[in-house]
Amino acid sequence: MKKIAFILIAISLLLTAACLAERGSELSPEAPAVSVPEADEIRALFFEPVAQWEEGTAGCSLKQASAAAGLLRFVEAYRLWESDVPALRANMLSAWEALDADAQGRFDGNIPGFAALIDEAFSDYASVAGQFEDAGAEDMADLSADPDIREGWRILLDNFHTMGNSDE
Repeated sequence: MKKIAFILIAISLLLTAACLAERGSELSPEAPAVSVPEADEIRALFFEPVAQWEEGTAGCSLKQASAAAGLLRFVEAYRLWESDVPALRANMLSAWEALDADAQGRFDGNIPGFAALIDEAFSDYASVAGQFEDAGAEDMADLSADPDIREGWRILLDNFHTMGNSDE
């Protein structure tokens, strides 16, 4: 009986080794390559939500909270804290140039409020929790607590402020 068990274990180990060899690099401990969002994705997921928000309209604070959470989901989805910064900046510049002057002006006018709301969520989530929860952005507590997402948001904002103005 022990001999049969030993043979079954040996066969199992051989099959496992063969499967691992066949799969090759699929089990590599290296992190997958991080993709930089394309210009149209940056336009749709970063610039447009901010540019389309209108202060003073019904439900504007809830719409802002919902859109702000969407911005951090964008940061998370593309792992912007690991991004190729020059490629990100180039794609941001292309996305920006694809916006018309009115959308650019609305974005410029609205981004400080979005940045303030997101920064408040990073520093004292409890003070803005109700706004995000009422907006249906229940994941904002987790998003704002993640240091990688905070770093990705900083990278996104820093590159917005410097795109086209710096070689760094």
